[in-house]
Amino acid sequence: AVTNANYATLALQFTGEDLNNSIRIAVIHNGVRISEDITVKVANATNVRTWDDLSTNIANNVVFMNDIAMPSGNEATLDVGAHTLYGNGFKFDITTGKRGGTAGIVTLKTGGVIRDIRIIGSVYSKFVPSVTEDYGTSAVDAKGGSIINSYIANCRSPLRIEGEEVIVKDTVFFGGRYANIDMVGGKLTIQGTVATVSQLYDNVIGTGITAWFN
Repeated sequence: AVTNANYATLALQFTGEDLNNSIRIAVIHNGVRISEDITVKVANATNVRTWDDLSTNIANNVVFMNDIAMPSGNEATLDVGAHTLYGNGFKFDITTGKRGGTAGIVTLKTGGVIRDIRIIGSVYSKFVPSVTEDYGTSAVDAKGGSIINSYIANCRSPLRIEGEEVIVKDTVFFGGRYANIDMVGGKLTIQGTVATVSQLYDNVIGTGITAWFN
């Protein structure tokens, strides 16, 4: 039975016909019955709880089971590629990820999906024009793929787009030192509600969406 003592750590287990279907959960609180319909979906993915779990299994789909942070040293990157990263609502702290010499700390390509996650990068102390320089790295560099129901913040830009079509749905981009979405090629398709929130740096506000092509 669910009691006041155990409800916070209660685990629900689903089998058979419950999977990939809508079910109803009811909670009685102070004599009031509260019910909610939820959809249970099965993800063909590996559960990850630490940076070592994540970096070892990123060649597959992964599901965050808690907040995860990159290691110190400003050298780490993560290539999601054409796989799916299920954030499960948790935070991915990339503030100690690689700051220069690469277009993005997290990279994504056609077929890949980043969803239901908060990716938090470092607030850069200066703007540089080139990705090869220190402080030139974006939080996510997408050469295709989809970003869904997420929050991505800081770095040179939270999102850099190049190459192929990138679909962004129900996501917030915050605080890029240069821009919140930096397009240097490819195509941006917006679905649902997408917002960019600019930050004031040294009396200069980072832009929302920039687009430039050679």
